Amino acid sequence: MDSFLVLLLVISCIVVVCLLLIIHDRNRRLRHEKLLLKAFSERASQRGMIFTSLEIVEKCVLGLDGTQRQLLIWDSSVNALEEVLIDLSTVRRCMARHHFNRCYEKLLVDMEASDSCSLVFEFFDGTIKEIRFGIVEDDISQLRDISIKASKWALLLSQLLPAMPADDSTGRLLNAS
Repeated sequence: MDSFLVLLLVISCIVVVCLLLIIHDRNRRLRHEKLLLKAFSERASQRGMIFTSLEIVEKCVLGLDGTQRQLLIWDSSVNALEEVLIDLSTVRRCMARHHFNRCYEKLLVDMEASDSCSLVFEFFDGTIKEIRFGIVEDDISQLRDISIKASKWALLLSQLLPAMPADDSTGRLLNAS
């Protein structure tokens, strides 16, 4: 009987410690996101931007100003904070690219997810800018959500892109592929 009580006490202590660690990690993540959003909003207001859409994807913040047709992206996954401002009036095409880890490729294809995603911007001058976000290192359950978010942002941004000029003689789009 005494050994059963000791075992029950040990198991309950382990469960309590695990719960405390999970709560601490969640609170730390929420504090980090709150500070990141506050700094992001301050930087955007310095630029005179008003966001019509804003989202945190892992350690990356995407903010869209639909009236000025600009996208501000902050990536805090690298050692230093990387800031990218994209004027959508200069973008010809936007698409989501999903990067698969070879050892999980079959599983990820079945889940329709990837271990990281990027938004690829093709500009009218021919340059291409790829902004990688949503890198998941240890939680495969987040992969599908990141893939969906990347596709959603690519669709949203594609709707804001300027129409490509048409060839007068054929009526077809120029530089369309």
